[in-house]
Amino acid sequence: MKKKQSKNKKGILETMYDTIMRKGGPTGPISQSLVDLWEKPLEDEQKDKKHLLFLEKIGDKNSSEDEIKQNLIKVLKKNGWKIKM
Repeated sequence: MKKKQSKNKKGILETMYDTIMRKGGPTGPISQSLVDLWEKPLEDEQKDKKHLLFLEKIGDKNSSEDEIKQNLIKVLKKNGWKIKM
């Protein structure tokens, strides 16, 4: 037996958020957590994401540690980074 799908295709979090706000806003810690989760869902995820700024080869398995370090510094400087030593 299939469950009836609601004509209103809101997710459960959105439905809970709408209900809380209709009743005057959050009144306790659980309802406040639900409101916070709905209003700020992407901020935490975006903090953890890393973006590739550039992709250049700095060495291979035969490169020495010093060669890789020098190549990395050269590439970083070329892309506008300031290196303090």
